[in-house]
Formats: sequence, structure tokens, C-alpha cells
Amino acid sequence: MAFDTKYRPTHYSDVLGQEAHAHVLKEFVRRGKGFHQSYLFAGQHGSGKTTMGRILARALLCANPNDGEPCDECISCKDILEKGHSECFAEFDAASKSKKEDIDKVLEMIEYSTFAGKQRVYLFDESHRLSKAAVTALLKPLEDEQTGSDEKRLICIFCTTEPEKMIDTVWSRCAPQFSIKVCKPEVIAERLAWVCDQEGIEYEMEGLVAISAIAESHIRDALKKMESIALLGPVTMASVRTVLQLDANESFARILALLGSHLAEAMLEADQLVQVVAPTSCYERLAETAMLAYKVHIGAAKPPPYWKKGLIENLGELHKHFLITFAQRFSSRPGHPSASMLSLDLAHLHQIREGQNTAPPPVAPPPTKPATSQPAGGEVPSTGTSAAPDGSSEAMAGNVPPAAQVGPTPVKAGEALTYETSTGRFIDRRGVKKKRDPSARSRNTKTGDPPLDPDQFAQALGRRVRELKADGNHRGPKGRDKLGGAGTHQTG
Repeated sequence: MAFDTKYRPTHYSDVLGQEAHAHVLKEFVRRGKGFHQSYLFAGQHGSGKTTMGRILARALLCANPNDGEPCDECISCKDILEKGHSECFAEFDAASKSKKEDIDKVLEMIEYSTFAGKQRVYLFDESHRLSKAAVTALLKPLEDEQTGSDEKRLICIFCTTEPEKMIDTVWSRCAPQFSIKVCKPEVIAERLAWVCDQEGIEYEMEGLVAISAIAESHIRDALKKMESIALLGPVTMASVRTVLQLDANESFARILALLGSHLAEAMLEADQLVQVVAPTSCYERLAETAMLAYKVHIGAAKPPPYWKKGLIENLGELHKHFLITFAQRFSSRPGHPSASMLSLDLAHLHQIREGQNTAPPPVAPPPTKPATSQPAGGEVPSTGTSAAPDGSSEAMAGNVPPAAQVGPTPVKAGEALTYETSTGRFIDRRGVKKKRDPSARSRNTKTGDPPLDPDQFAQALGRRVRELKADGNHRGPKGRDKLGGAGTHQTG
């Protein structure tokens, strides 16, 4: 049996670092208030939230609880310990059973009376994965009480790594959230030492502390790592460095240290590293190394015991505030990084560290306002760009070399407009507004004739109508004349 399963705590006293939560939970059972509400446990993966929920479920359903803890002797306790479930208790993985249909089965079960335990208790692991319809279906049963009692018909124990995704109506039906916090590496190392003593495994305390720190104080992960290392023999610092590839830490630190001074060496180091460490892991480890060096530099953290002494401190002193830029770049890695992408990011960070401006040149702003001032003589000065036949300047088209674009060139007033841009003055004839005669709006645009008097226009229109009516031989389509009337000829 795996260590994390074999040595899973079965009582509150076995859970590390949760004494305050354990005291509150035991008080609920001791005072008979355990069935007045549901419960929510939140914490990082491997921190013990599901373990706490299982102990609570056994204590609630226990026939003879001992000071708020399960007795492990009644039928309910034995069934849960041996089978993982009982007549009154079931555990659901919300990641795979999150639909309303799954919850409907639960609601059907609570309609039947049970002979063991008091009420039904259900534990939902990763409960933030429950669908909205599933959670909505649970709200009413969570609120209903037993006939003639103030105890709830259904008790749910929600365990989640993302409590912010739980809706407010669920929070209102639960006791105050139990936040499971991680323990210090030294505390977890003591539990690992106890497991080694039980299994007859030789160990060095330094190695166990390193395992706990690498596992980020997640007890389950630490047990898994220690079990893997123990397969090779004693758990020593040397075996920990070999199995967990801690030597790569020095490579990550060297890569960051070489940025800004020896880019070629940094790239060669990275190319060798991706042969044994996946590019995705390289990005993660580089980001973690940069952030660790920055936190150590500002006094917000201490170097972990498995790092080479002085390596992180020297890295923080070398790059100082550039480490934030490094960590940000590596943490925002591409979706499927490759060795070439890693080299590209290293080259870009190297240029930033050297103070080179790698940003693209600024785009010229659009024209805003034409120049209105003109020198005497009706000439508009230019910066050496003459207007091309198509209306664009030769300089903009690339026909005039930069050296030739020096010195003003006279341009007749009214033929071009000038705009100030980031590269000089731009001349565009197409923007010139020609002066128009106010009376031109009413002129015929084709002939240029002046507009007719209203009386003259009415007489001309009447003559044209009479001409069309008189022409009875010209019919329009389908027997209709050109005026749109029926085919009957009328005069007059």
C-alpha cells in the first residue's frame, strides 16, 4: 500500500498543524450541534482538507463518539474505515460526478429512512467543479430540517482548492470556512521520520527537510517523493539530489546569472538542460528561481536548505530588480514551449538586462491639423519632399534618399497641404480644398448652365408632358405609355 494511503490520519490528533480546527469540530459533536449545518474545507492540494472531512463524517455518524472523535468500533465507523462508505455516508468526486443527474440520485436516497447513524452525510471532493444546476438542486435539501427537530435532513461536507468559486448560497448553509493551512517543512519532516521508523528506512533529517520544502509543505506529495527515493536505499541528501534532480537548480541559477554578460554560454547551458528537463518545467523552474532570488534579496524569504549556500544571494545581488522582469517573462510562457522559444526569451531578456531598446519603432501619428501659416509670396515651405503624380510624396514612396530630404522646396500655395509627422513634414495634394462658387451648388454639373426660374421650369415641364401624351405610337412595356398610364390614347 502506498505511504500516502497507508499513513493517512484517521483521527484529528494525527492531522498536522490543524489543532484549532480540530477543537471546533470536536465541540460541534460533543455538544450535539453537528447536524445543524453543512461544512466547507478549503486548502491547497495535499494539505489534508479531505482527510479532515472524512474524520468529521465518521464522528457525526458514530454511535459512540469519544470526546468528539469517532470510536472506530461501531458499524458505521468500521464500514467507512474499511470500505470508504457506509449506509449513511458516501463520497463523491465532483470532478467526475458534477451533473444534476448525479445529485438527483443523492436526493432520492435521502427520502428513505436509514437504520444506522442519524442522518445522511455526503462528502464532495473538489466541490467547486459541481455544475450550477447540481448546486441549485442541493440548496433546498440542505435547508430542510427533520420533522420535529432542528437538525438538517442532509449534511454535505464540501472540500475544495478554489473556495472562491463556491456560490454564496452554499456558504450561507455551512459553518464558517475551515481553511487548512500548510505546515512548515521541519514539522512535515518529523512526520516523514516517523514513517521511516515504521518502515525501517534509513534516513538523514537534512534529506527529509529538503523533501518537505520541495513538496511545498504538501504532506501527501512529500510522502510520495520519500517513497520513491526510499526504493533506491537510504533517504540521504545525496539520494534526494539525484532523484529529484536538485543539481538542475544550479543550472537554472547559472543561466540567469549569465544574462546580460554571456548570452552564448546561457544558451548553451539551456540547450543542455532541455535534454533532461522538459521545456515547460524549465520555464517554471526559471520563474521560481528568479522570484526566490528577488524575495531573498529584499529579505522576504530565506534560501531553502537544498540550495547551494550563497548561490541565491549572489543571484539577487547581481540582477536585483531585473529579477521581476525575468520571473514575469518565464511565468508567462507559451502554451507549448520548445527549446528555440526558450532561447528566444533568453536573448530578449539579455538585451533588456544590457539596456538595449528592443521595442519596435513608434508608429507615426495620423495627421491632425494642416498648417495654416504661409510665408510671403504664397509659397509653402517643404522639407525636401516633392509631390508625386499620384498625390503621394516621393520621400514617402521611398524614391528620395534620406540625405536628399534636407532643405526647403517651394510649393505653390493652394496645391498642397503640409502635416507635421515624426519624420518631418508630409505634403499631400489630395487634402487641398478648392474654393467653390457659392452659386455652383445649384448649377448643372454637366453643362454648367445657371439654374432655371421656378416659373420657367414649370412651363418647360408642362410642354414635355404634352409632348409625351401626343406621341401615342410609343408605348412602354406591357401596353403602358411612357407616363405610366394605361394603353388608352388620350389627347389634350
